[in-house]
Amino acid sequence: MTTKVPAESSPAALNPTALPHPSTGPIATVGAFSSKDEIGKLEPVWKRLQKHPYADWEFFDLATRVRRGSAPCVIELRRAGEVHSMWVGRIESSSLRLRAGPRQIFSLPIRQLTVVTGGRMGDDSEETCRAMLQRAVRVVAEKRLDCLFIGYVQCQEPLFRLAARDFPSWYCRDWAITASKHWALKLPESFDSFLKGRSKKHRYWLKRLPRVLEETFPQRVKIEAFRDPQGFDIFYRDARTVFETSYQRRIGGAFGADDSEMAKSKLSAERGAFRGYILYIDGCPCSYWLTTVYHDVLHLNQTGYDPRFRKFELGTILLMRVLADHCGTPVREADFGPGEEGYKERFGDYSFSEASVRIYRPCARTVFANALMGLNAKLSGGGELLLAKLGLFQRVKRILHQGLSG
Repeated sequence: MTTKVPAESSPAALNPTALPHPSTGPIATVGAFSSKDEIGKLEPVWKRLQKHPYADWEFFDLATRVRRGSAPCVIELRRAGEVHSMWVGRIESSSLRLRAGPRQIFSLPIRQLTVVTGGRMGDDSEETCRAMLQRAVRVVAEKRLDCLFIGYVQCQEPLFRLAARDFPSWYCRDWAITASKHWALKLPESFDSFLKGRSKKHRYWLKRLPRVLEETFPQRVKIEAFRDPQGFDIFYRDARTVFETSYQRRIGGAFGADDSEMAKSKLSAERGAFRGYILYIDGCPCSYWLTTVYHDVLHLNQTGYDPRFRKFELGTILLMRVLADHCGTPVREADFGPGEEGYKERFGDYSFSEASVRIYRPCARTVFANALMGLNAKLSGGGELLLAKLGLFQRVKRILHQGLSG
């Protein structure tokens, strides 16, 4: 059991705090840093540990600089003077969103410490996670934030059990946790091998889609791939045109409106990691895929299509081009990202459960907000469970999707 961290002399201080460690190892020191100079000293170890584009040293610095009201906050654990674990985060404005199905019905502004996706690097043992949680929650208290937010924690990790149940008091515990599947695909050596791995029926369907499209629009269909900075602006202009007609926009999604996302994508293009795809019919953009290659993983970030062409499944046609371009390359895996859209399960070959978790600061406002979010999650989950038992969930989901797209 980790001993409680003693309070520091200054409530606003972010200085390291020593934690007792079992007799088998050295003393562990946990610190939280927010100044540019302090974080700058972490650059070598940060670059050694980084594995996800959102936690990349340059990406993180760029996103923090362009986001208004955002400040970096990095928590590290050292043993014998060496960094063993690092959590990369930001103190920023966010919102708690209540939804009825896909529609947002209410939004409550909050300030939180966000541990970015992929920002938990290094040792992730239970003891280390407990120490890091202690320090992160202290930052929330010292800065009088509303909560700590940790995005997309795998449900089998020690951190999930600690953050969701064991570590916080019951009234600070997140009552609105909803787990979902995260799908990925191991890319084979060739696209033919990928197709051979599908069932005969699935393979026929995938080959039929582009044939039907071409027969309907003979010599009027074109797919463009954008990878360099010169093509970046063209991709974003045309993808934005498609997005304005899409289902994602109608449920409150964003494309190109977030300066940090735009800046990170442009940096990816400059580094040769950006992959943008547009499908055109008669010269008009009708579907897009925004993807990024980081290390040896293809991150499938965002997609959309013009609902007028729904029956042609343009997103699937375009996805096949994306996968074909990366089979047989140093890219070993396609990461479909969080969420349970049907295409992810159709094309992914393995998955894991994950959920985002909040730990709230104990005060009347946050306890009320937590209760409200928990009630909303229970009602939504109950409705979905009932529809699933009646065998209507996918049908209702499809009807809502089509209604918002039309």
